[in-house]
Amino acid sequence: MKLSKYIAIAVLSLSIAAGTCACDKDYTKGTPFDTGENTEATGTPGADGTDKENQGKPTDDPKGSGKDTPAPTASDNGKKPDEAATGTPAAPTLEPTEEPTLTPTDAPTDVTPTDTPVSRDKFDRSEYRNMTFLIWLPAFDHGSFTGQESKGTFDYAVFSDVSKEEVLAYVSALKNAGYNVKVSESTVADTWTYEAYNDKDWKAILTYKGTTLTLGSGFEEAKEDDQNEEIRRLYTTTMLQYIPEFKGGTFTGSEASGTTGNYIMYSGVSKDAVLSYIEQVKSAGYIYAPEENYSDTSTWYIALNEESFECSVEFDGTRLKIGCTDCRED
Repeated sequence: MKLSKYIAIAVLSLSIAAGTCACDKDYTKGTPFDTGENTEATGTPGADGTDKENQGKPTDDPKGSGKDTPAPTASDNGKKPDEAATGTPAAPTLEPTEEPTLTPTDAPTDVTPTDTPVSRDKFDRSEYRNMTFLIWLPAFDHGSFTGQESKGTFDYAVFSDVSKEEVLAYVSALKNAGYNVKVSESTVADTWTYEAYNDKDWKAILTYKGTTLTLGSGFEEAKEDDQNEEIRRLYTTTMLQYIPEFKGGTFTGSEASGTTGNYIMYSGVSKDAVLSYIEQVKSAGYIYAPEENYSDTSTWYIALNEESFECSVEFDGTRLKIGCTDCRED
């Protein structure tokens, strides 16, 4: 009988000890990982304390440390260090992040800016200037803002219920803001368009039709004119550099004559333009041993200068061929 009593006491003691074991406590309650459903919050906080998948929203680590807040450990008495007398854990404190300021202080200095202002998603009237290249224009505060659009390097905003007087006042504001270079103004049917650049090659476009106003701002992409570049190269790096450059007509090609001569060809040239060019050639010193012909069907002039460089001008009525050859070894 005594043995059974001792066994019962031992079993009861073990049961009590098991009921108070520290391993049964849930130490994730009250930590930043407690979502209320025993699930962890998703998203990786960035260096600025924001969730990269939910940009701009505060995360569990507002200080920007990039580290997860560890769960508290149990003390010797089996309780959490921050547990109140009632047993309710203290809630973590979150500090909200500040919204970035999007308004630049100075206009861009390069016609090809490296940074496009933020994104170009939908926005309301109070944000449209800060979100696009329209920030470089004076603000338009009249009518109703109805939407925006982006085309290439230009952003546009559309306003309805705008009066002509409000548009005229805004054009004056554009001019005062420096958009008065290379001005283009036109009226077609009931549409009025005003376009102008500032001294940094930023362009403003204003289109007004009925009571709807469209404002655009951006920059023209630089497009190299391949033909003009080739003409420049020929007149600066080949034998053609020793003769006057012909201005006019349409460049159609070039050719080399061995290592001592180069030619350039044009179309759409008038006879008067050719005769004027021949006079320039003579003034440049090409007057020795001349060969020339002037007729209704063809015109040519060939002569040497003092250094024995030969200039040739050949015209068949529609096509012009100009060349320069080094004749010093002949």
